[in-house]
Amino acid sequence: MKFRTKRTVQLKNKTILENSRSGIKNFITTYEIQATMTLVLIAVVLLFIVTAPSVFLKFDTYVSILTVNPFIIILAVSVIPVIIAGEIDLSFPSIMGFGALVFSKVYLATMNPVLAFFAALFSGGVLGLINGILVSRLRVPSLVLTLGTFFLWRGVINVITEGLGDSLVTLRGHLFHQLFVGKALYIPVQTFWAILFASLLWFIINRTRLGAHIYAIGDNRATAQVMGVKVERTLIWVFTISGIGSAFVGVLSDLLQVTFWPTTGEGYLLPVLAAVFIGGTPTWGGKGTIYGTVAGSLVLGLINTGIIAAGATGFWTQVVYGLMIVIAISLHNILRRREAITRRLMV
Repeated sequence: MKFRTKRTVQLKNKTILENSRSGIKNFITTYEIQATMTLVLIAVVLLFIVTAPSVFLKFDTYVSILTVNPFIIILAVSVIPVIIAGEIDLSFPSIMGFGALVFSKVYLATMNPVLAFFAALFSGGVLGLINGILVSRLRVPSLVLTLGTFFLWRGVINVITEGLGDSLVTLRGHLFHQLFVGKALYIPVQTFWAILFASLLWFIINRTRLGAHIYAIGDNRATAQVMGVKVERTLIWVFTISGIGSAFVGVLSDLLQVTFWPTTGEGYLLPVLAAVFIGGTPTWGGKGTIYGTVAGSLVLGLINTGIIAAGATGFWTQVVYGLMIVIAISLHNILRRREAITRRLMV
């Protein structure tokens, strides 16, 4: 009787241990990209602390990173739904500039920053809507279409401004200014806006019907359409979201510099795409992670600071960003082929 009881307890403990290991394995498999990006982020921080302690042991260094890096985070997570749906948006830097332009002109005309803010978001949404309609209804390839609108909106900005900027110095010290780019507990407020925006996009992608439809379209568009997914409407939504997020960053840029520049948004294309791809979102759609993208953005911010701390010119950041995009896309394709081979062997 005692032997049976002991044997039963051993079997129960073994079952619990196996279930625990299985649960850990499933957790690691499910959140592999997130765990990897967390380890990469920690490794990069430790590496720079060891190699440049005079820079990376200072709190001001991280404040500097969190002043500008939230712009990349918001732009990157705004583009994520588009890429998960199997499309691409290259026009977001120009939409960012157009949103900044609208905010500047409306504010100077009315001296009402709240009205200017919503006008900017509306303009970004409209430009994103145009992208979505042209891609979904006319079946224009998004790569070509958004490359065209990238130059189109930038040209419109230059025509309207004639290359001249606007001073928004009257906003300095204003409550509206402090609410968006001030500091809370010595941390730039735009950091909290980036967290809020990323959390909102995570909820939309992972906890709503729209998010399920986005994944379904990116995984297999024909199958999604047969299942009743409204492909055109969903694509219009993802491009509109990208436009609103881009315009929002344009407003933040105006507020941070208290000046509108016609060049606002230029220089963001490469780092944003690098953050998306190294964050674990492949180019072919059907997959994507908000957390990985945020971590990827922070890694890029740290690398940029590390390059400058090492005494190299800022031009090296373009080399690093381009290299990371090439490596990330190559790894995504290697993993995709491996998954395809595994599926064939299992059949």
